[in-house]
Amino acid sequence: MGLNFQWSRFKLAVLSAIALGTHIAIATPVKAAETIIVRQGIMSLSLAIEDLETLANTGKVPPGLRGYELFLSPQQKQQVLGVLNSQVGIPPTAVSNLLTTQIGENILDEIATITRTQDPQTRGADIKTALLEAAESESGLSILGFLQSYPNPELRIDIDVAFDVFSRLNRSFWQTQQFMVEIVQQLGPTDANVS
Repeated sequence: MGLNFQWSRFKLAVLSAIALGTHIAIATPVKAAETIIVRQGIMSLSLAIEDLETLANTGKVPPGLRGYELFLSPQQKQQVLGVLNSQVGIPPTAVSNLLTTQIGENILDEIATITRTQDPQTRGADIKTALLEAAESESGLSILGFLQSYPNPELRIDIDVAFDVFSRLNRSFWQTQQFMVEIVQQLGPTDANVS
């Protein structure tokens, strides 16, 4: 039971990481990701981007993902589907501008630690390319768009590192929100409504 529970948890973590992988093409990349290889500890599994596209577009689980479906409750299946189909409402120019700032560079560095590539020097550039191309696509910035725009045939994700990174990014987000609340309180009601 312990091993089955760990495997079930691993598969849930994999699908969650795909969904997290972030919070993503004017032109189709020359080499687009075809496969995501997700690793947690010593276990890893391979997911075809095409299967994720089918799941997102039809809501039906393709044969390549049916083995993972068994380990998810109906609610978890809906969550994965929702995340795959969720859009980040950020205009392409805002994404481009953000990625040229120090904060954007820090975000790229954090995301790059999640991925494993044959050439670590291009990891950040590949992520930036995928984000920009996905933001420019007709469907806008989304996880599926990011995966479709990733300029290598394979994207390797380390789940343990991903959860750590997203925890830090989430903590930073909430610290920023608290800071903004304090600033608004100090400005007073008339100053806070500046357009």
